[in-house]
Amino acid sequence: MKKENEELLVNKIINYLAQADVFNNKPKIKIDYLGDKIDNYSLEAVPAERIVNTFVDGSKRKQKIFVFASRKTYSQDEVDNLENYKLFEYLADWIEEQNDDENYPDISDIENIEEIEAIEVIDSPYIAAVSETEARYQMEIKITYIQN
Repeated sequence: MKKENEELLVNKIINYLAQADVFNNKPKIKIDYLGDKIDNYSLEAVPAERIVNTFVDGSKRKQKIFVFASRKTYSQDEVDNLENYKLFEYLADWIEEQNDDENYPDISDIENIEEIEAIEVIDSPYIAAVSETEARYQMEIKITYIQN
């Protein structure tokens, strides 16, 4: 895939996630960078096998795996921590609903990609790093698509 098409696909995934109804305002999601401020969001590439299988016609089923992460306030206050966790659970539910309805980003302008087959959450949301005042919450998302 050309570099421009790769960037376009990633940007479409970012915009897709940002429109989830779990967010009060459309968040700014950066690629491979989670800043040090609370409520920053990031989509980070994870090493994974790129080609799932190759078809007789030469097209390929490919996958991309990303970590969707956010920096949130963290304390002994269970109410705040639960709200952070619930945001990620609700986002996971939203992604599952979109996947069940086959509601994916429009990729018609990306050369060589036929279709997105699935966008799935592949692990439960969890805290990956914590300090006394903030935590990094994250979950992994897998995108499966056909490229010709």
